[in-house]
Amino acid sequence: MQRAENRKSAGWHWFSLLPLLLLYVGCRESSPRTLPSSGESHKIGADAVSTSKTDASSSTQESAKRPSANNAAPRLSATLSAGANAIPREALFVDWPKPEWVLMITGRQRGYVEPCGCAGLENQKGGLMRRWTLFEQLAADGWPVVPVDLGNQVRRIGTQAELKFDYTIDTLDRMHYAAVGFGPDDLRLSTTYLVKAVTDDEFEPRLFASANVALFDSSFARPYRITTVAGRRVGITSVLGVEHQQKIASTDVLMKTPDQGLSEVWPKLAAEKCDVHILLAYTSLEESRRLVRAFPQFDVVVTAGGADEPNDNLEVVSGTKSIMIQTGGKGMYAFVVGVFDDSQHPYRAQRVPLDARFVDAPQVLRGFRDYQIRLKQMGLQGLGLLNAEGKGVNHPSGATFLGAVNCRECHKEEYEIWKNGAAGHDEPGPHAHATRSLRQPPGRSSIDRLGDPECLSCHVTGWNAQEFFPYASGFISQEQTPALVANGCENCHGPGSLHVAAEQASAVDAERERFRVQLRLTLPVAERSCLQCHDADNSPDFHHADAFQTYWNRIAH
Repeated sequence: MQRAENRKSAGWHWFSLLPLLLLYVGCRESSPRTLPSSGESHKIGADAVSTSKTDASSSTQESAKRPSANNAAPRLSATLSAGANAIPREALFVDWPKPEWVLMITGRQRGYVEPCGCAGLENQKGGLMRRWTLFEQLAADGWPVVPVDLGNQVRRIGTQAELKFDYTIDTLDRMHYAAVGFGPDDLRLSTTYLVKAVTDDEFEPRLFASANVALFDSSFARPYRITTVAGRRVGITSVLGVEHQQKIASTDVLMKTPDQGLSEVWPKLAAEKCDVHILLAYTSLEESRRLVRAFPQFDVVVTAGGADEPNDNLEVVSGTKSIMIQTGGKGMYAFVVGVFDDSQHPYRAQRVPLDARFVDAPQVLRGFRDYQIRLKQMGLQGLGLLNAEGKGVNHPSGATFLGAVNCRECHKEEYEIWKNGAAGHDEPGPHAHATRSLRQPPGRSSIDRLGDPECLSCHVTGWNAQEFFPYASGFISQEQTPALVANGCENCHGPGSLHVAAEQASAVDAERERFRVQLRLTLPVAERSCLQCHDADNSPDFHHADAFQTYWNRIAH
């Protein structure tokens, strides 16, 4: 009741008018549609929420053109990058008037500080550089922006993950994020490191807020954060679901159940007399809905539930007036909720794919370059991937990697196909030139990736492709292991030292045949081997029907 009175005194009723809003599903429609049943995902209207479908009949130029005087949408034409016009893209912020302010929602980056893979940047979504450009465009058009992030910036542990976390949090800090939650993989990092990362030089908490997670004690992260925008007070907190807490082994991370944490924090947050309350819930869809019903005081709930491709709809949680928003995964999307002084349409929502229409922000690009330089300076040993003798772990087969050139003497035809491609194909063998694409990446070509283990693992010979570490005889550097440059034969067939030794020695026929059989691949096994690098993240086209045959034809041997 007190919260409602506060809103009334402020003259601002946009969340309390949600039922009225849902009766108006389009600015151009003169008659209302039937209100969907509670718990369903609702589109706020054709003019309020974009859909995931793109109208191929409308050109990208049209969707990104400079708005007219009656259309205050961000001037996305100023951000179009090379190649963006070649692909139809959904229009953004169609017929939006200027909002009082907007909430920009991100989360579940999972280490994807930039899109990764073979599909080309123009075909991929996500990345901090594009996110900054979206933020900058919204602000440049006079839209006051409140950015919040659900959490889970990384997906691995170790030194590289910490460097990536640093780069991400520094970027969010410079973008003036109002609040950031903890994801489960964030909390798997060293707790001592995390304390340093989430506090400033005076060990004062920055960015992070959680109702049920603390590092060592509650002094290193706030239970909630307050921001003021357009004269409105916005209170934000976060929780980590019990199912995700089970992944965290450190006893230095202190956790409560979401219900316990929110029960303790809510009275303090309510005393702040905020106009809007936001909950960042790193938990499943069903658990997020349950929390909303238990704590209906929260107006907006951001959930970790749902697929990597998030719904483009807002869900009104049954039994409440709260709305729930999915973030999607890998940082591919941002969700923008606009707040308006409009009794019929108090707010609108837009799912924003961070695609090639958004150029790389130079400020963030410099940070990414510094991150790559730091990886190279530390080297594989400094990153903890080599032992004191400068070696990786032994391959489980007991064999060692020799390099593709050692296959050439007996497998001349196969070697030529590997190097130059199969007959009838204009392009050279893609695997033989894999390392070159790290020296001169086709996108962001000024920044090489030769020091990045997450890139090296599929672009050189002798690494574990999915765990990003070198085997003892695998590639170390172009200078130390020149024979292992490129993605060689042994990455699919296995290290060849035992096979070569048996062929060159006076081994009995049975012994030679045993090692030959170990390295042979049937096509079904080869396809599974390909998936180690051509996974859904890095090579989505490889997962289309019959794609393997198309790829195989380029290297058939």
